[in-house]
Amino acid sequence: MASIKEMITETVALRDRSDELSKMIVAGSKALSENAAHMVRIIEGSATGQEAVQAMSAAAAALNQAATSMISMKNTCDNCIAELKR
Repeated sequence: MASIKEMITETVALRDRSDELSKMIVAGSKALSENAAHMVRIIEGSATGQEAVQAMSAAAAALNQAATSMISMKNTCDNCIAELKR
């Protein structure tokens, strides 16, 4: 069985990876949103282009949801670490 110290160490590592991933995911979402906004100006009047923009917007929203989940994981890890240190 793992010691409390080992559990804290692993939980801290998980928290840090969750934080890093959330930042990477947010950056990807932001890039998608920016590209979609740029594409809107280029494809004006194109039904296929509008579909592509909608798909990009849906992907950006899904990435934002994933980032929120990673932030939630980070917060849960923080709470767990606090409990383990008691």
